[in-house]
This record gives sequence, C-alpha cells and structure tokens, in this order.
Amino acid sequence: MDKDINNRTFSHSVSVISSPSGKKFFREKFYPKIEMIKEHFSSEWYKLHILDVGIGYGGFLSFLEENGFKYLYGMDPFPESLEMSKQFTRAVLKRGRIEEPEWPFPEGLFDVITSFDVVEHLEHPEDFFVNARKYLKPGGIIIFSTPNKQFPYYLRSVPGIGIPDNNPTHINVHPPKYWIQLVEINGYRTLKKWKGEHLTHIKFIPDVLKRICKFFGKDHRDVPFINLFEQSFCMVIQPQNVYGGK
Repeated sequence: MDKDINNRTFSHSVSVISSPSGKKFFREKFYPKIEMIKEHFSSEWYKLHILDVGIGYGGFLSFLEENGFKYLYGMDPFPESLEMSKQFTRAVLKRGRIEEPEWPFPEGLFDVITSFDVVEHLEHPEDFFVNARKYLKPGGIIIFSTPNKQFPYYLRSVPGIGIPDNNPTHINVHPPKYWIQLVEINGYRTLKKWKGEHLTHIKFIPDVLKRICKFFGKDHRDVPFINLFEQSFCMVIQPQNVYGGK
C-alpha cells in the first residue's frame, strides 16, 4: 500500500517520503527540531520519552531513532496509517484522537510531545494544548508546527505562480500571532518561535531568495521579509506552572 486513502490529512505517499528527495525534504524539516531537543535537555537527551502526535507515516519517529532516541511513542487516529508506519519506525504506536481528553498513554509520561502540521486540521485547535499538558512530565516541553499564513501564503491562489493548498482538511490555518495568543491563553510560556524550514508558497522566487541567503551566509529563517515565505511557523512551549506562573 502506497497511501492510506482514509487519511486525507497527510498528503504524501510512502513512495514519495522514502525517495531521496522526500528524505531530504523531511530531514531538513525535522533535524532542526531534533537538535533543539538535544540542546534543551543537554546530556540527558538519551533518557527522554517522546510522543509524536499525528505521525503521518512515522517519518519524525524514524529520524529520532536514527539520532539515538530510544523511548519513542506515536499517536494517530488512522489505523492504516499506523500500520504503514511500522515499516519506518519501531516506536510504540497507538490509536487515539487529539480531541478526546483521554489519550492511550499514562498521564505525566512524556518529556517531549511533538505535533507537526496537525493543529490546523482540528476543528478546535485548543484541544491539543488542553489535553497534551496532562501527559507531560514536570519540565516537559511541546514542539509544534503549522502552516505559516502570512502574505506569501495568500499568493498560493494566484494562477501561474502560486502553489495551491489543495488539502481540504486545512480548516484552521492562521497567522503566527493567532498561535502565540492561543498558547498563552491555554497556560503556556513560549520558549522559542521561528519560521522555517522551507521557503515555499509560490514558484521560482523562494528558490532565488534561498540562493541569495546562501551566497551571503545567512539562514533564510532569520532574514526579515524572506522568512515570510517559510512553509511553517514553529513553537517550543511549556506549561506556565513549571516556574510558578499561571
């Protein structure tokens, strides 16, 4: 099976994600997050229990395994996607829905909960932030990403240059300020936020901008205006009460 036809939220097929170009795409997408996890937890990173929510076909979990992480878990509502993921990862995989207050894991188990390009599929995105915190250990963090809806995103509908967003399950795509406010309202502090890791939304121009940044030795994620073209908005957050906050 090359694709779970019941999972409309994940647009990639197995053949695409296992191809050289697919592996390169996902390596660029996931490795900055993996390095961030190692940096945050320093020498204790190898002990971490990590849950990936909305696993697609297990791509992020497989990269975690490549980097030496051992205590890995995944949750997804699509049984066929979970089964297909077993060819890429040895993580403990369980069926579950973000919207349900009870997830199929013990509360307080995880040092890190990740969810990449998932919250925009939820009718009520706050469900993720409300429910996830119960499954974090004290001092645990959440890393999530979602489409970066800024000016270049709106150009996706322009004929000839735009790269259309054809995913019908993208029902809650918002600008970064929406997510910043939402995590704060739900009792989290922001540890880090950035736009990255791919320039996209329209044809031709992002490639030119990336080449210019590379020529000058700049990270395109850090260059104002250029980073408006980044595919994702990413955040690292932590419950406020870890440090005696809300």
